[in-house]
Amino acid sequence: MASSHQTALRSIGLRGLVVCMALTVASTTATVVTASDVLRVMIEEPVAGETHGGVGNLRGWAVASEGIEKVEIWIDGAYAFDAPYGGSRGDVGGAFPEVPNSDKSGFSLAYAYSNLSAGSHTISAVAHTAAGNTTESAANFTVVKFKDAFISGPNAVDLSGTSCEANGDEVSASSALIGGYLYDMVLDWRTAEQGFEIVEIAEKNNANGNGDTNPNPIDNSNFDCEEGLYYSSRPQSVSVDQTHRYYVYGWQGDPHICINTYEEGLLGGREEKVTSVMGWVKENLPNIIPVNVFYIDQINASDEAKRRHDTDFCKLVRPDDDVTECVNDSADSWGDRSYGGGVYSSYLHNGADLMIYDDAFTQDDSEDEGIRYLTHEYFHTFQTSHLFYFDDKQQFGISTRDEEEGKRLPFLPIWLGEGGADFASVAMMSKLDLEVDHYEQAIRFLNQAMRSLEGADASFSLQNFEDENTRINDEFYAYDGGFMAHVYLWHLDEGNFKKLMVDYYLIFAEKYKLSPDTAWKDAFEETFEISLENFYSDFDAFMTQDIESLRAIIKSADEWTKASWD
Repeated sequence: MASSHQTALRSIGLRGLVVCMALTVASTTATVVTASDVLRVMIEEPVAGETHGGVGNLRGWAVASEGIEKVEIWIDGAYAFDAPYGGSRGDVGGAFPEVPNSDKSGFSLAYAYSNLSAGSHTISAVAHTAAGNTTESAANFTVVKFKDAFISGPNAVDLSGTSCEANGDEVSASSALIGGYLYDMVLDWRTAEQGFEIVEIAEKNNANGNGDTNPNPIDNSNFDCEEGLYYSSRPQSVSVDQTHRYYVYGWQGDPHICINTYEEGLLGGREEKVTSVMGWVKENLPNIIPVNVFYIDQINASDEAKRRHDTDFCKLVRPDDDVTECVNDSADSWGDRSYGGGVYSSYLHNGADLMIYDDAFTQDDSEDEGIRYLTHEYFHTFQTSHLFYFDDKQQFGISTRDEEEGKRLPFLPIWLGEGGADFASVAMMSKLDLEVDHYEQAIRFLNQAMRSLEGADASFSLQNFEDENTRINDEFYAYDGGFMAHVYLWHLDEGNFKKLMVDYYLIFAEKYKLSPDTAWKDAFEETFEISLENFYSDFDAFMTQDIESLRAIIKSADEWTKASWD
């Protein structure tokens, strides 16, 4: 006599083959399944032994002669939810014509397998009858997943740099950018889904080779200036794309300004002036990164104080090098050091450096004159930090190409960087209660620029000072001519004041991502709505005019004070 599963096969033909295979009765006796005996449940997806990921189906069917009351879903041995039951299943109805409502025996829902951890899992479907009987079907399967459980957004997936290879019913994809991370994947054809499913996901090395492997190297979680640097090394990036690695730093909510002074007894109370000015800029032109100020009398300080100064500085700017070697390399430069400020990619995670020496405040008639050096260098920290900042992401980005080539900072022309810092120093000082005439400050820059132009031929142009800082007639035109270029742009449009102080730098990083070689030009032309070629031509011609015409465009002290970058 035929077994029960053979009888079922003859009744439904090949169309019900998959269902009947699932319904095979272990016994090969002469017993025939009747309506009073039937209690079956089958989980069809996830497919046992297969790999699943993302959002997919969780489906199957259940029949019982006495009626199904509910179907429970259990995940890894724990109850999860009841599955919606009663979906149309004509194939099951054909296999069990004697069971009432067997053609409405399906359960199905969308399920986020990505919410499970990667690896092996079990999902069980437990069918309950109205009479209290139960039966179970389980599927053991493997989950593969991306770093984020759910990926959304119009630009979340970028396959422009992805290479693919087909082999039979598999497709391999290499370097797919998904949710900000790079992956290698394998997709396999799945009959049950009638489509390809990702069966392997391997995250590529989204860290760099420059120490970006420690996910949380925090030494100073409260960012107390007295406790030293925030990070012991560069933290792990939060995402990566084809051009940059992106970072969110622990100090972003409130980047501090830390002032390190050495042998304060030599500073004559001027450290209080430095502290006051830095407090003012933090409130009125706040930076987006911490600023580490180093202030010492480089002429009279003791050797021990100088060594402590250089040790602190080297710990910041040379995080991957031997600090002792860094200190020793700079030991002979004391007494002839220049002021400086800014940040490189290698130590961006701990903020910018600002070097100021006491001779800044003692070389001129008024100590307040020294504030222009302090504010000049502060603006360099503002400029350089924004070269790495993506305002839309609220994240910092470091170019992978730049790091491979040993380039520590995106290119900014000297006249724009130094002239911009001189311009910003006058702008900031005009709002401080100082014994300084801001108009006369501006006139001094003009006079120095004019001395550079003495004897110049027709080929002399600001353009020559994009990457050269040549001293001409004892003056640096990149600084003074750059300052006048900023004054000239402000003269063209009152709205350019804010653009010169802030807006230009806000869009720089995005331009650099799109086109590193022309980023500063692209940002310039978009910000000021003038071609760089026309600007150079117009400005160079303007600087050949008589001194009274040049003086005429410089704003009064009152206009400097009232101008706003907010």
